[in-house]
Amino acid sequence: MQSILFVPADREKLFAKAAAGAASVVCLDLEDGVAASAKDLARGQFAEAVATLKAAGKKIALRLNADLDQISFDLAVFTVDVDYVVVPKAGSYQILSDISNAIFKKTGKVIEIIALIENATGLHDLEMGGRLPASVKALAIGTEDFAADLGVNPASSVIAEAFNRMALLAARCEVALLGYPGSIAEIKDIKAFAETVRRGKTVGAIGGFAIHPAQVAVLNDIFVLSPEEEAAATRIVDAFEVALANGQGAISLDGRMIDMPVYLAAKKKLLLRG
Repeated sequence: MQSILFVPADREKLFAKAAAGAASVVCLDLEDGVAASAKDLARGQFAEAVATLKAAGKKIALRLNADLDQISFDLAVFTVDVDYVVVPKAGSYQILSDISNAIFKKTGKVIEIIALIENATGLHDLEMGGRLPASVKALAIGTEDFAADLGVNPASSVIAEAFNRMALLAARCEVALLGYPGSIAEIKDIKAFAETVRRGKTVGAIGGFAIHPAQVAVLNDIFVLSPEEEAAATRIVDAFEVALANGQGAISLDGRMIDMPVYLAAKKKLLLRG
């Protein structure tokens, strides 16, 4: 999930371009990227978009509408070929659970959910709740909506602090963190976008969203392990798992003490592979 490219599901001419692009995941958008008058058109050509992307070997995500009245129509076109579901305006454990159950009922599969947190209420409610549904595999920040909710710039320190809180929440819930504390709308100043993405990585993010191919290239470049980093993390994971099997809670490896926190950090780092 290094790079997730939003593609409005009503823009048929973009399907082939996305299929030929470098994004690790193409997210067909039924929400903000599609005007209310074009929702039915987007749903009507959803199957075509999925077929085009699958033929190219792409991972596919679907961003549902946040409006509860629209979600049932979105799920009606859902297919088993979708790999991830992006739930916008996430903030209710119950809604996340209901969507997960509805997808399982339709497909017979547990489809991984990315919970997109886009306002202060949603973040607070998830922080105060219990465990996320097992199908939720990642938390992501929607910086534009979050900034609008607070009346601040997406690059402000307030958004950075919210993202830091999300990082703690993701760690507590043992799910991945996606995103960066800045604007997704920055498509001209790619250098500035790259700096924003790097700040996200330092907090623990393993990938992020894009709305333009130039952003995809940045995400793919930053959210990747070097061969040396991958080898070191793999060595830690392998050695510690052998130790655990032998009843050891800590070992010495290459002059460094390896215990559970170091092991978990190495496992998380390996999420940046491929």
